[in-house]
Amino acid sequence: MVIQGFGLSTYLAIPLVLSFLAQGESIKVSLVENVRQISTNKEMSLSSHDNLISKNSTPKTYYVSGSGNDNNSGLSTSSAFRTIQKAAGLTNPGDTVLIMNGVYTNTGKAGSVVNIKRSGTANAWIKYKAYPGHFPKIQHNTWNGIAISSGASYIEINGLEVIGNNANITLDYAMSEKTNKQNPLTNGNCINVDGRTNGHVHHIRILNNKVHDCGGAGISAIQADYVTIDNNVVFNNAWYGVYGSSGISMLNNWNSDNNQGYKMYVTNNKTYNNRMYIPWIAVGAITDGNGIIIDSTRNDENSKLGAYKGRTLVKNNLAFNNGGSGIHAFLSEHVDIVNNTAFLNNQSPELNGGQIFAHTSSDVRILRNILYAFPGKNINNNTKNQNVVYDYNIYLNSSKISVKGPHDIVADSEFLSKHPAIEKISDDWKSQPEKQNPPTRTSIAANSAGFVCDPVNYPLQDKLITVGCSPLSSTQTAFSDVSSNYWAAQFIQQLSQQGVIAGFPDGSFRPEEPVTRAQFAAMIDKAFQKAQQRQAINFTDVPSNYWASSAIGQAYTIGFLSGYPGNRFEPNQAIPREQVLVALANGLKYSPSGNTESTLQYFNDASNIASYARSPIAAATQKQIVVNYPNVKLLNPTATATRAQVAAFIYQALVSSNQASAINSPYVVLKLSN
Repeated sequence: MVIQGFGLSTYLAIPLVLSFLAQGESIKVSLVENVRQISTNKEMSLSSHDNLISKNSTPKTYYVSGSGNDNNSGLSTSSAFRTIQKAAGLTNPGDTVLIMNGVYTNTGKAGSVVNIKRSGTANAWIKYKAYPGHFPKIQHNTWNGIAISSGASYIEINGLEVIGNNANITLDYAMSEKTNKQNPLTNGNCINVDGRTNGHVHHIRILNNKVHDCGGAGISAIQADYVTIDNNVVFNNAWYGVYGSSGISMLNNWNSDNNQGYKMYVTNNKTYNNRMYIPWIAVGAITDGNGIIIDSTRNDENSKLGAYKGRTLVKNNLAFNNGGSGIHAFLSEHVDIVNNTAFLNNQSPELNGGQIFAHTSSDVRILRNILYAFPGKNINNNTKNQNVVYDYNIYLNSSKISVKGPHDIVADSEFLSKHPAIEKISDDWKSQPEKQNPPTRTSIAANSAGFVCDPVNYPLQDKLITVGCSPLSSTQTAFSDVSSNYWAAQFIQQLSQQGVIAGFPDGSFRPEEPVTRAQFAAMIDKAFQKAQQRQAINFTDVPSNYWASSAIGQAYTIGFLSGYPGNRFEPNQAIPREQVLVALANGLKYSPSGNTESTLQYFNDASNIASYARSPIAAATQKQIVVNYPNVKLLNPTATATRAQVAAFIYQALVSSNQASAINSPYVVLKLSN
């Protein structure tokens, strides 16, 4: 299957899936060679001039606004650009593009709203982010909302909404265009990462985006390496295109090095209602519309790439109501599909591949997932596989199980009678699936079944009896253990709404739990968008595949956190209150005015403040960042910071930098007299 790419003459191949149809007819793999067309595209060409980047330039922050002007400098909120593309043409390594409220559209039918061709570096990514508290929209009826092409690397897309043209298309019109490969109105993609022309693409992060209503692909990556697609909501895509698209897809992964560890990540996403209504033009049949597909990493039909050597991790995703599969690997190898939930996929009557499965693949592990199928439809599939392991999965609502691992559970009526929480989940999903919280629901099912679910402490480790673990919720704002009169309730609620902090799968926040340095770095990364202040370093105790590696690197380069002697970071060390305050003061470049010791005399336990922390804490106090509960005059500087305390400190830091409105709390240190 192919999706239209960057120009009228270029076809971008995307998920070739389900080589079987409901009638049992097989789609020959050799067909791929007849449909994956490659042609030159002028828009994707990149001049040598564009590749010349100053090695000595200071990282900049560019601002884009719906009320901006491309004749502005773009260097402040008051002089913002109008188009994202204007900023994209100027970025250098380490730069950040902050996008404010507005609707950003294409001018004309060819190309993309934003086409990113300039690269960052390993120590200085280029980031495109929503301005804090803003919700910018990219709305288009062209080939791509966002395109990353021409060998671009070290690029992050974070917190944007990308909207396609489905709302303006009827099924009758789409059917009348079912042989038209050149129509962007029906074939447009939302976010398109293409490494086919003018250099392969690598080190791309697609994070925290809302991607929907594109006739073609939702989020696709082709011939790329080191791609992370994390915490996105992807829905209503692939409806009207003629190239067999899906919600999230990775096709023909490319080796930028010989690393055989995890390099491609599809994690923590919610993907639903992605479905094909128009036949794939190559075979005249409905074939795809999957939630997530890892496609053709063996590169059989593209032998010049060679088989992909790295591993792909598909973890903690919720896929439901998709026309094709929930999640599957096709013609691929070295894939782990773990801790996901797939519910009532195979909505297309033509398709019956299963909820989660591998097809014509090898070295695939399908572990600890929850699969809920339509009665009479396949739950999984084991066609033409070698060395594919299914284990510790739960199968619900259908007896059509092609392969069953030694510890898989078939949740029959007897099982459900012993685990009513799982049956309750299925009822809720049936009534309002789009409103279900995947972390909470999946965890309840896992815990009810008697499995251990601890994604916080064991985010990548194989737990022998773990099933269906899911990520922390990024949208929950009310928590079972934070009452309205809890001292930090307003701080927690406000930061949760901004996505800086999150609750746990059971609906709690656990406000009194300690915070580690890694967890604090992750909060900093979400709360503050600042230009790089110093070059990154490689901490010896933070491997590249550590869950918070990126956040730790970012917190260091923008000046909030530092390491210990020997290039250690100590990510799992509980962070004391004084260290949190020092980090916030240093990161925001606050210095005390007047006498430091006079300021610190406000606290009854000022003598307990470490010497390195005295000046920054004085500055933080003057900026009203310090929040002390229950006694406003007791700082408790060496005590381990709790989740509630860190939430209060970070929120007050945002207030001090005019990024949040002040909260009326008696525990904020407002005056400096005894």
